[in-house]
Amino acid sequence: RSVETIESAGLSCSVMDISAFALANCFEANYGSLDGTVALLNIGAGITNLVVLDKGEIIFCRDITIGGGIYTSEISKSMSVSIPEAESLKISASLGQEVPAEVNNILSNTNEQVVEEIKNSFEFYSATASGAPIQRLYVSGGSIFVPGLVEQLSKSVSAPYEVFDPFLKMSYDPKTFTAEYISQIKAISPIAMGLALRKPSEK
Repeated sequence: RSVETIESAGLSCSVMDISAFALANCFEANYGSLDGTVALLNIGAGITNLVVLDKGEIIFCRDITIGGGIYTSEISKSMSVSIPEAESLKISASLGQEVPAEVNNILSNTNEQVVEEIKNSFEFYSATASGAPIQRLYVSGGSIFVPGLVEQLSKSVSAPYEVFDPFLKMSYDPKTFTAEYISQIKAISPIAMGLALRKPSEK
């Protein structure tokens, strides 16, 4: 389906990749091969990508079928509002703007469900032969701004976290992209940057 979409736009597909590899590729380009074991967690709208790296090598990856969309659905269902209205309320809360108290309660309750799903994947990783303790968690994706989510995740896996910076070692034209803009898109860009770093020769 992805290839058909590309070709329908009059383009040709030279390279295809999966999100986990794109995340790892972007991480290596910006952070290098760190000693120890780290986890990359990209929380998207419908899928959460989990990649565990040990000294730069992928030792575990999994796509978890949960993401920010569940918050929108829960707000819509609980408050009897449309999906677009629910999405707007979620985004407002994630930006620290004032929203009805009910919205924050829904987000908090849903955090528990999301954390439990993601924690299950970490526990599955820990049960494998290569399940070395996670030393640091690098988070990305638009859903990481849901109040309290990342803090709860960090606590559940007993590892400190930081926001994955896909522009850490990347140069850009400040006349075209302001520092404020780069800061705004940082959390949602790792997979796109990882894909962009691939070359047609790297098939």
